[in-house]
Amino acid sequence: MGIVLGWVNGTLITRIRINPFVTTLGTMLMVRSLVEVYSGGGKPITLPTDDLWGAGVEQLPVRADAHLDHSGGGAESRRRCCDSTRFGYYCFALGGNERASWQAGINTDRIKCLTYVVAGAAAGLAGWSFLSRVSQAEPTAATGYELDVIAAVIIGGTPLGGGTGNVFSSFVGVLTLAVINNLLTFLNVDPSLQKMFKGAIIVGRWGG
Repeated sequence: MGIVLGWVNGTLITRIRINPFVTTLGTMLMVRSLVEVYSGGGKPITLPTDDLWGAGVEQLPVRADAHLDHSGGGAESRRRCCDSTRFGYYCFALGGNERASWQAGINTDRIKCLTYVVAGAAAGLAGWSFLSRVSQAEPTAATGYELDVIAAVIIGGTPLGGGTGNVFSSFVGVLTLAVINNLLTFLNVDPSLQKMFKGAIIVGRWGG
């Protein structure tokens, strides 16, 4: 489903020329609504962890195990796909300057759509990882996590303008954001104010 939805987003953006932010925001709201309807009004669906990952993960929290595997695999995939393939070079070129990439002969629409497909697959895998941690699928689970993802990427040093970035720096951003969340909780900061602190850190990091 992640791959399918990624293809839908990519098609709407490249063929119908809808703004990427509007497209992804609109499809996110529609999919969340469909999930609530499918689950019978938001009822949770419980699944045993073994059904998701199989045996052999009892010695390590499954979320940590999965994230270590994903980050290591992502770094290796980035090296092979981005540093050694034409698709990788095209992705960086497209993120740096789309018009110049098109003038250089790159099929920017095809590369952009394929990038959304890959992102959709990664989102589906992340959802599977989250489900394995809580052993329960809830329509409202992980609401707002997309903001944490953006924050982690920015803290990791990846510019929103595109053209540069790597998996390792984003992983460091995730760890940094986790430390910040735990520190705020340890200091008994009001949960209502924690988002303000994270927002200030993002603005300060981006401004710096």
